[in-house]
Amino acid sequence: DNHQKVKELAEKILTDQQQTIEVQPGFFETVAMSIGIAFYNRKEDNEISIRKHADQAMYAVKRNGKNGYAVYSDIGKHDIFIEGKTKKSLIEH
Repeated sequence: DNHQKVKELAEKILTDQQQTIEVQPGFFETVAMSIGIAFYNRKEDNEISIRKHADQAMYAVKRNGKNGYAVYSDIGKHDIFIEGKTKKSLIEH
């Protein structure tokens, strides 16, 4: 299904971005990434609400360790995957 494909893509992006980058000769950095995912699935959804929901999911990742992705849920419970940790559901307040 498309939702699973999007999650797999987010995991691939996170894995691929773990490559060390040489920012200056002899200086290497690894980029951490927080990805927020929101799906269009309600009649009242629009480009503004989707962006807001993706932002909410992204900030849920940032609050829980960064370097992961979260899928927005309109009941306030986001599925979160943080790199190196297991998937979990978290209720946002």
